[in-house]
Amino acid sequence: MKRVILILFIINLSLFGDYNIIYKGITLGRIKDFSTIKSGYLIGKPTNSILRLLTPWDNYIIYQEGKKPNIKGDNKYKKDKHLLLHLINKLSKSQPKYQKFETKKYKLVIRCKDGICNYIRTNKYKNSTTKGYLSFSNNILEELKDYDSRLAFKRDSKNN
Repeated sequence: MKRVILILFIINLSLFGDYNIIYKGITLGRIKDFSTIKSGYLIGKPTNSILRLLTPWDNYIIYQEGKKPNIKGDNKYKKDKHLLLHLINKLSKSQPKYQKFETKKYKLVIRCKDGICNYIRTNKYKNSTTKGYLSFSNNILEELKDYDSRLAFKRDSKNN
C-alpha cells in the first residue's frame, strides 16, 4: 500500500506549483492547480492588469474535446484544439524516447531525451505541420511551448 501511495505521489509531482500562461511572450494568467488535468481541463486566472480590465470573466478554462466542465462563475471556455492538455497529461507520467500516435485530426510524433520532449503535430486535413516542446526537471514539468498556437505554460520561478 505504501508503494502505491509513493508511486501516485511521484506521478503527480509534475502537477504541483504555479504556472504562468504566456501568449506571444505576454503573461496573461496563472494556473494554480494542475490536478484538474486528469479530468481533461485546466483553469487559469487572468493576472495581466489590462486583460482583467477588458474581460468580464473570472476564469479562463481550456478543456479537451468532450470534457467541457461546468464550473460556476463567469468563465471563458476554450477547446484545446492543439492537444496541449493531452501532451502534458501523457508526458508528465513518462517521457518515452520515441512515440507516435494519432487522433481523428492529428498525427503526433514525440521524441524525448534528457528531460526535453520535442513533438511534431501534423494536421491530417490541412497537411500542415507544427512543432513544440515540453521540458522537465526531476519529472516536474518546467515549460511547454507550442509554436503554432504561440502559447506557453511556464513554471513560476518561485516554485524552484
